[in-house]
Amino acid sequence: MKNIFITIAFSVSLLWNTPIFSQNWKKTYSYPERHSWAYSVTEAYDKGYLLLSNFVKDGGNLHTGWLIKTDINGNKLWERIIGDYDEYQSVYEKVVETSDKGFIIPGSWSKEPYSNSPDPLFLKFNACGNLEWCQYFKTDNHMDFGVDIIQVADGYVGLMEYYGYDYVTQRIALTKLDDTGNVQWVQIYHSDSSINEEGRSVLLRSDGDIMVTGEASVIKPGSPYQQPRPLFILTEPDGTLKDFGVLDVSDTLWSTAWQTKEKPNGIFYSTGGVYVNPPYSWPYPYFLKTNSNKEILESRLLADTALVSDGGTSLLNFISDTTIVMIYGFNYNDKTIGETGLYKLDTLGNMLKTRPLIYGSSGRIHSIEGLAVTQDKKILACAPEWQGDY
Repeated sequence: MKNIFITIAFSVSLLWNTPIFSQNWKKTYSYPERHSWAYSVTEAYDKGYLLLSNFVKDGGNLHTGWLIKTDINGNKLWERIIGDYDEYQSVYEKVVETSDKGFIIPGSWSKEPYSNSPDPLFLKFNACGNLEWCQYFKTDNHMDFGVDIIQVADGYVGLMEYYGYDYVTQRIALTKLDDTGNVQWVQIYHSDSSINEEGRSVLLRSDGDIMVTGEASVIKPGSPYQQPRPLFILTEPDGTLKDFGVLDVSDTLWSTAWQTKEKPNGIFYSTGGVYVNPPYSWPYPYFLKTNSNKEILESRLLADTALVSDGGTSLLNFISDTTIVMIYGFNYNDKTIGETGLYKLDTLGNMLKTRPLIYGSSGRIHSIEGLAVTQDKKILACAPEWQGDY
């Protein structure tokens, strides 16, 4: 039998008093004669869910979006194909609910499948899944991606990777779109003191500023290595750069950042990975807490290095003012077994509970890709799952 990866979604009680591998429910969604890869999930206006996946084509290439709307119990109400499976390649990163009960999706598309020139795009849909507008950014012979987007008071701010004309110095860009998708501005961010910058996510801070979380590499005096560090870019609402901050978590440890959330005002919590024995190790899951000046309040390794060979944390959300849920994933030291699931932590970084959701052969499990906390304080997570004999 051939291997088939499909979209699965978990609804998990936040009390976590049930046995370690159980869920309130687990739903599996598959499309006839196509493979799919889960990417993002969010709660909709009616307490149902929006689940975003991408089809997989021609040996593993992501190709064309698949959006599912469910009721509160995960039962499918409708679905939409985003793009054209036969005519062009398109990949979609995230589904974000908007204040008008619709949603917006960042992604990229290319007229020639698997070319080296995909272009960023952002698509706005109404509550019924009908397209309202699409905005894309054309560049020739250059790979660019729309990776995240947030709603602001007068429109949207989207995050693009590699948008520009120089892969070395133009790797992170923000664009402002009005409510109907018209481009208001585009700003590209770079610092000569770092290289290989990657923008992972964008956040609207409580003070109105915009914050990009990612990573950048630096070369320290006396070291031949490019050392990864968390990157926090801060801009004013009009995109004007306020700070391009590469953070040294430690003088000896390398580290990265993936996503940041703020709560309470002025305190920020980030996911990512920390290299315990650089350059001879892969990253491990960790927790980072900073204030508005990028001063480190807490930095915690979240895995036992005697048992785990590599891993990281990716998405996070707040359960309450004092508790956080994070997606984690890692491989055990024999590198044949992997595990992905949820960490429940307090805001000091203390581990309250570990909840494995997928466990097995490293070649047959994949990270949880989507995470949301619902209005009734349940966790919703989604992931791709393998089916078949291998």
